[in-house]
Amino acid sequence: MDHKRYIFTVTTGRSGQETLANILNSSVDNVHASFEAPNIKTIFKGRLSNIEHKVRRSYLETHELLGRGKILEAYDNKDIFFINNIASKRVKMINKVLVRENKSIHVDVSKYFARGLHVGFCNILPQISIINLVRDPLTNMKSFINRQKKFILDNNLPDVSSNILQLNSSNMQKEELYLWAWCEMYLRFQYLKKKSCVSGYTEILTEKLNDNDYLTESLGLIDLQYNPNCHTKQNYNTNPGRGYATTSVSSKDVDVFYRFMERVPPNLIKKIPYLVDYNPESHIV
Repeated sequence: MDHKRYIFTVTTGRSGQETLANILNSSVDNVHASFEAPNIKTIFKGRLSNIEHKVRRSYLETHELLGRGKILEAYDNKDIFFINNIASKRVKMINKVLVRENKSIHVDVSKYFARGLHVGFCNILPQISIINLVRDPLTNMKSFINRQKKFILDNNLPDVSSNILQLNSSNMQKEELYLWAWCEMYLRFQYLKKKSCVSGYTEILTEKLNDNDYLTESLGLIDLQYNPNCHTKQNYNTNPGRGYATTSVSSKDVDVFYRFMERVPPNLIKKIPYLVDYNPESHIV
């Protein structure tokens, strides 16, 4: 198969990426979808497994190949050579997988694409398509908080010059940082979909990942033929099953949302159509 297609997701994370990858692999012909590749499948068990994971993430399946670590710094510093080099390595890895799996379409389902690697992929690949995978901002933020994620491992701070939405983060709560990341990723999608390297784009809402008609239409916009007969209902809220608190929104979270939105310039809010009719109170449990 000589004609290869490359599709990437723009997303904050905690938005159903693993679910989307499973759906694409089971219900769309000729597709290999990876979830936050290169992932690490350890050989050893127990404590040795943790050591192996740390070593491999440092030297083999590195943070940079994943799209974080030095990629974030390089993106902010406009170090295009470094980003192109990492993206080139990723493309070689992707092509090997496509040959092995006898597929011609690769979907990279990951939160890291739009955090810097998109620059390299657009420079190296003649054409790509993108999926804006969107979970509502409040439950998205709360899911990150429940997981106790380290924000700066996967994100630059809102202050840096490479951001579209540049804000002073010195007095931001962790919740506000994740609301900023949600807005920044949406704005980057709006920017990327106009790039000459992007031949097609679509948006998929996390809460509609089990809606067959919706998936048929949304995936059809990027020429992916979805087969609803192969789809089984997926659970995209994985926190409870992995021992974390249930993702539920409180009135306090809504107050944080409104307080954060006061920081966002009106001209940028207008570029996020999702927020036009968004009702944060409807998510209170």
